Amino acid sequence: MSVNVERFVSFEKQNEGFTELTELDLLPTTAGRLRFYRELGEWATNYHQEGSSLKTAFISPNPSQGFCFPTPFDVLSSALMLHQNPENISSLVMEYLSKSGLTESKAHQPITTLSGGEILQLNFAKASASLPSIDQLVACSPLYWLNDSKYVYWENLVSEYQEHEKSIEVLLLTGERYPYEGLTLPAKNNYTAAIDDLDWELCIESTTIEFPETKFPSYCPKFEISFEGNPNTLTLSSPTLITGDNGVGKSIFAKLMAGILRPTSGAIQVTSKNGKTPARMLFQHSTMQLFGMSIEAHSKSIFQFDKGKQKEFRRLYKEIDGDIRNLLSKIGFDYLDALGPADSTSTLLQANIALVAERIIGKPSLLILDEPTWGLARIVSECFVTVTCKYAHKNGLAVAIITHQSDWWDTLAKSEISLAKSEDSKVVITPSEESQ
Repeated sequence: MSVNVERFVSFEKQNEGFTELTELDLLPTTAGRLRFYRELGEWATNYHQEGSSLKTAFISPNPSQGFCFPTPFDVLSSALMLHQNPENISSLVMEYLSKSGLTESKAHQPITTLSGGEILQLNFAKASASLPSIDQLVACSPLYWLNDSKYVYWENLVSEYQEHEKSIEVLLLTGERYPYEGLTLPAKNNYTAAIDDLDWELCIESTTIEFPETKFPSYCPKFEISFEGNPNTLTLSSPTLITGDNGVGKSIFAKLMAGILRPTSGAIQVTSKNGKTPARMLFQHSTMQLFGMSIEAHSKSIFQFDKGKQKEFRRLYKEIDGDIRNLLSKIGFDYLDALGPADSTSTLLQANIALVAERIIGKPSLLILDEPTWGLARIVSECFVTVTCKYAHKNGLAVAIITHQSDWWDTLAKSEISLAKSEDSKVVITPSEESQ
């Protein structure tokens, strides 16, 4: 049974392809919670009409949307009971976790604390547990969040579905890495904008963060992560790549730099042209930062009590949007789908631009882009990040990019730090040789 691969120029087009194959019409989070709840009600009313049936295992464009339970154990238990109804649920859950590259310690960890790669691996485990009662697997960007050392778990899932003679549909974004296809990826970024030089400093003082035990809605034992700099103070040139294996703690480290999480002991401090101020972040799933509002409503609420900054925000949004639109129109008009019409704001890329403009206006020391390529075709993401760096540097912000696609940024990045676990389980942050 062969694997059918299809590519799309935007997240929105990928969603349409997913809906066509699965009958699941994913609701647009960029449109705001009121429209979300209205369409959710309509969808729930009509979805199970007589004659409709869904015999599909899927990985949605946003892979966390495939879970309705709080922990991996709950997710896999429900899948096994629905599709296999075995007697030894607990041992089978651990078996499926292990088969997908997840340790037993992840079984009761809240899904909200898993890394992007671990979310994908849990999707693999759920799809495997759903066999043999389903007909097809529809997977959107199944390698995106993974380091290449973890590709084997996707390969194992594909082999398993082929052995059961199930069809496999893979929906990718243009330029996305998928080594089984035999396609040549696009050339490296040749349209880098003129970006001012900007250095920044990162100081790490034996920082530890402890996550307490939770008992509701599911049990999760206490765990902690410790970070150490090698050396303790790093001077870096922006933009800086932040790399490391899945689950090593890159996003937690970023949230400590941004002050979203507070260390239990020690400290992390960021200094740049704008002084010693906490960083600001663009999350992996950036639409969460709209706080349930549409892009337009969020934009209106920003700096609503500071008309000067609100005017500055709208000017900056138009400038960033215009620069990206100009770059994409020179490369290929199909890519403009990611921006939607110029007179409306409804796409993932437009949400990213609004959130970035808001953060630049606030003038923090550092802007952290956590997997900014998610949901964007490679060329689109390169244009977005390049233009973002240009305007961030003009306003005194250094930029750090958390990524599993470090080769995408060879011509843009000026430094790199990697996170890796030491023998005593501490996460050590080390600059690359070129960054020292």
